[in-house]
Amino acid sequence: LDSKISFMVIGDSGSGSAEQYLIRDVLLEGGMDLFLHSGDTVYPAVVDESIQLRFFDIYEDILTNTAFYPTMGNHDLSPTIIDERLFYLPDVFQAQFALPDIPREDKGSYYSFDYGAMHVTVVDSTQITLIMDDPFAPPVFDIPQLKWIEDDLRESDRPWKVVLFHHPPYSGGAHGGHLGLRNMLVPIFERNNVDLVINGHEHHYQRSHPILKEVAYDGWQGSSVYSPTGPIYVITGGGGALLYNFSHEEELRYMAHTELRHHAIKVQIEGDTLELQAVDFNEQIIDEFKIIKGPKPQFNFIRGDADASGDITISDPIAVLSYAFLGTTISCTEAADWDDNDAVEITDVVSSLSYQFLGEAPPKAPFPDCGTDVDFEEKWCLETSCK
Repeated sequence: LDSKISFMVIGDSGSGSAEQYLIRDVLLEGGMDLFLHSGDTVYPAVVDESIQLRFFDIYEDILTNTAFYPTMGNHDLSPTIIDERLFYLPDVFQAQFALPDIPREDKGSYYSFDYGAMHVTVVDSTQITLIMDDPFAPPVFDIPQLKWIEDDLRESDRPWKVVLFHHPPYSGGAHGGHLGLRNMLVPIFERNNVDLVINGHEHHYQRSHPILKEVAYDGWQGSSVYSPTGPIYVITGGGGALLYNFSHEEELRYMAHTELRHHAIKVQIEGDTLELQAVDFNEQIIDEFKIIKGPKPQFNFIRGDADASGDITISDPIAVLSYAFLGTTISCTEAADWDDNDAVEITDVVSSLSYQFLGEAPPKAPFPDCGTDVDFEEKWCLETSCK
């Protein structure tokens, strides 16, 4: 359990593009213990011929000496006509890969495994989303997979828990976060202390702040997050297919970093630290962060410091005016709320200007010393201004 773990993940790869081969070369240089895939191994759909050409032939040199664990994407299903109805089935996908077997009542491609100090739960989100969209299906919460996911995560004694599936619950990309999966799966992850959730489906890279009950936390810690309040969600869908733009602005507030680039991700776990890097096909690091299982530092801010510069200057009332009238963002409304009335408004501008130019009363504590508030993160304070 104390040995170092190294694995790499790609997703949405199976287009046969030049970029797929370039990312394959990054994998070849990665020195990984495990190779994971976040779904859509083949486009437009899995049949025996296409998966040979666009998966096995391309990754042959990796698969001969590295354990491979995929999750099923929507393009990994095979369209099949049964009794004049169109079904999307996992049969060809399941026949191609030696997946860990579990007793199951359905045909879902879900499973789990342990590797050193890490437990990986592989969810079949295609099964869940197809059932949700099928008017002939039983009630959604009767899906056996949901109980299995809960039991699997609860019963694991490994210190690191990673979940892998295709459709992201949170996303600022072209598809947006899947609200049905958010409602059904995310509470399970939060109850069972999942550290990292890896998805695909969006053809680019996204990394969230830690999220708990649909609120982003710990963003002020930067790229080294100690004891995250909730799971961190990473979307890796840049394995070779055509890239997607970011179009769901309301979801981007959950994200700490986004990149419109083809890429692979590298993950290393050693002791109490998980380190993730996203690298493009030039092997340039486009994002990196750490999860550290250690004491969480305290968030600090100066009340009145609306722009998180570490001091109160003329830029602070300008930031509040921009927020109030131009719709710009403020990283910590708690710090911008000069008079502590739970609203950022024109009175805060007046108070700030009066303090700076007329010598009137300073803001309520904490000022001039750095301080904190127990509810600051639920007000989306994602940046500390106490330098």
